[in-house]
Amino acid sequence: MMLGPLEASLLGILVGVSGASRVLEIGTFTGYSAMAMIEALPQEGGYIKSIDKDPRCHALAREHLSRHPKGDKVDLVLGDAMEIL
Repeated sequence: MMLGPLEASLLGILVGVSGASRVLEIGTFTGYSAMAMIEALPQEGGYIKSIDKDPRCHALAREHLSRHPKGDKVDLVLGDAMEIL
C-alpha cells in the first residue's frame, strides 16, 4: 500500500517521539515509508529492517534507497515475513 505525504510524516513523527532506534517494517513496497522513518532515527546505530515477499517491490525499494543519503540504514529482506520472523 502506498503512503501519502501525511502518513509518511506521521510515521516519522512516531519513530522520533518513541525514541526508536530499530524499526521492523513488514511490506516495503517502494521504500517510501522507510525513507520517511530513516530521517527520525538516531544518527548513530539506528536502522530499519524491511521485509517484502514481492521481488518487484524489493528491487524497486532497493533502487530508491540506493539513492537516499541514509539508505544504508535500511536492511531490505526478500521473503515471507511469517517465515522469516
